[in-house]
Amino acid sequence: SYAEAVVVLLAAADGIKSMRSAVIDFSDDALVTKRFDENTVDSRIFPRALSGTNIGAAEIKLDELNWKAKNQFVFVVTDGEVGDFGEAAIARMKSSKRQVFVAAIGGGRGYSDCADDIEINELPVYVKDRIRKGYS
Repeated sequence: SYAEAVVVLLAAADGIKSMRSAVIDFSDDALVTKRFDENTVDSRIFPRALSGTNIGAAEIKLDELNWKAKNQFVFVVTDGEVGDFGEAAIARMKSSKRQVFVAAIGGGRGYSDCADDIEINELPVYVKDRIRKGYS
């Protein structure tokens, strides 16, 4: 379900004119699988099921990306437990100029108030609605 969610999320982002996307895959560590300047078709996206939900490692990778846009959106999609460390990482990300949204999918455990519990098929509308609100 996580791999499907990433594909759906990228398709939603690719459908928005002049929007660049990047993907940081995280489990027990974090790996940039698509950079802003890469075409989605040419990216290295592949399913990783290594257990763990190390959002803090993904947070560090955010600053390694080449951000250019005035409006910066971060969508964290997780199928695992967010936990205290994840909540702290999300709070730090939200304190930056980036707009951060957390989508909890797949019936994982331990979702907190910082995550929106949604279904994979709701991701395109979720992304577009959050981006529209971010520009208003």
